[in-house]
Amino acid sequence: MRPKDFSVLVEARIQEAAARGAFDDLPGKGKPLPRDTLEGLASEERMAALIHRSAGSAPEEVELIREIAELREALAAAQAPAEKKRIEAELQKKTTRLTILFEASGRNVLVHSPLTEPR
Repeated sequence: MRPKDFSVLVEARIQEAAARGAFDDLPGKGKPLPRDTLEGLASEERMAALIHRSAGSAPEEVELIREIAELREALAAAQAPAEKKRIEAELQKKTTRLTILFEASGRNVLVHSPLTEPR
């Protein structure tokens, strides 16, 4: 089947479903679609992000950003000097790893951002 034939078939099925009222009770009916969170990614990065999303995981960079945020909260809440020192060391390791990943990929967007700068 040629791509054009396939798109004609798909469009016909959509029109049939709409005529039957299959789309009448969908959530968000009449509202604009949500913005695509992956719109700025190159096609290879977009595909990788979609695979991660469908697998329920996230790229290492995303996980590191989350862990850095959690460590910063823990550091702000820590009372004991030894605990603060341990958290600061872990925060430095995670920040360094994140910086390396972004520099290696050519996407150094976060290298000089509030996420990676020491407080």
